[in-house]
Amino acid sequence: TGYTAESAEAAEIFKASELLARLLAQDVRRTDTGRPEIVQGVAPERIISVHDTEMRHGRKSSSVRFDGFKGAIAVDTQSQMITAIDVLPANVADGQSSTPLIDESATTTDATITTVLGDTAYGTTELRLQAKDHFRLITPMPHAGHTGRFTKDDFTIDLENSTVTCPAGKTAPRSYPRKTTTRSGHVFQNREFYFAEADCSSCSLRTQCIAPNVARRTILVHEQERLLQNARRFQHTDEFHELYRSRVVVEHRFARLVRLGLRQARYFGKRKALFQLAMTAAVANLTLLAAAIPGNNPFPFVAVALTAVFLVTVSQNGHRGTLTLQFASLSTSRTPKNGGSQLSF
Repeated sequence: TGYTAESAEAAEIFKASELLARLLAQDVRRTDTGRPEIVQGVAPERIISVHDTEMRHGRKSSSVRFDGFKGAIAVDTQSQMITAIDVLPANVADGQSSTPLIDESATTTDATITTVLGDTAYGTTELRLQAKDHFRLITPMPHAGHTGRFTKDDFTIDLENSTVTCPAGKTAPRSYPRKTTTRSGHVFQNREFYFAEADCSSCSLRTQCIAPNVARRTILVHEQERLLQNARRFQHTDEFHELYRSRVVVEHRFARLVRLGLRQARYFGKRKALFQLAMTAAVANLTLLAAAIPGNNPFPFVAVALTAVFLVTVSQNGHRGTLTLQFASLSTSRTPKNGGSQLSF
């Protein structure tokens, strides 16, 4: 090509060829016979854009998909100030942003985090284990699938004697270890309890328990089942509902960010998407401060105006992308290190 190996042009060609190779390889695999075939389903970490190789497919639900990134924020539920932000690829689980958000909130507010409130995505077993010795976690437990049949909650799990009893009063005669790995890579050593096939086949409650083509019922008992049982029990208390009600503040903050134009990412790449979120959150916080300060002090309003002008300027000078920003949410509660009343995040 006439370019030396050390030239900038050669580096660009090499970078483009690597991207092309990844795009071609992600949809093709070789069979045991060595023949290539098209991969069924979505390849892990599938690149969906040559312009922004960091964006990914994501889902709001099983029927609604979006492309781009997820934005995550931590909010002080008393002052409504945004205390931490993060941006994740769309295919990453929401809960993976929780630890960075908690750490950033503690640093920026110089506070000790005492309570964390989040939606179901932030109630992972890993985060519950992390919370045990550091803060109180207030999140709902995931709901069992709606099959019209008995769920795990209908079975009696005796952790002391390591037994599982079904609604018909039968106890599973045996269990086997079952190792499971979470999306974040954490490994749990669980146990799966198997009910006797003879008991299930003759049971009067069979149609309410298992599908017609299934021989027996099984129940998976998590390594941290006691922790999960306590969380389920607490979820049905008045105290949980009273505490969880304050989490609505984080949804109000997201609504404010959307009104400020955050629904559509303006730039390519995760770093620039994070910059956009940071600038938008700054405007949201400054307008909140301006509304809270009494009198005619012009400083807050000048700060808001200058920040807004800067945001508009960099937005107009940057590249405009077509990425969609999908929102995850987290709110926390803290106690200032210098004492005083408790604040809810």
